[in-house]
Amino acid sequence: MTSFRVEELAASAQVAVDTIRFYQKQGLLPPPVRDGRRVLYREEHVERLARIRDLQQKGFTLAVIRRLVDGDLDVADERLAALLAGAAEGSDEEFLTLDELRPPA
Repeated sequence: MTSFRVEELAASAQVAVDTIRFYQKQGLLPPPVRDGRRVLYREEHVERLARIRDLQQKGFTLAVIRRLVDGDLDVADERLAALLAGAAEGSDEEFLTLDELRPPA
């Protein structure tokens, strides 16, 4: 199992160490594994950071991202949230119709 120190995680994910610590405080990133006095991050942290970056690029706020990565919002809700984020930015995207929002039978 690959382990990373915070500096290595930051370099791998192309974010600042302060960003990693901020995401941890905001509940976006799970806590690292403790090994004595050291803290180690795993591949799941790299994947989570990539997911956060992807969602940010789609226009999601950190609050919505936290709900998506915590499972409070279903992945099916992601498109709706993306459209709402785009609408807030004045996007030319169209809203979904009621038929599009209705779950399959």
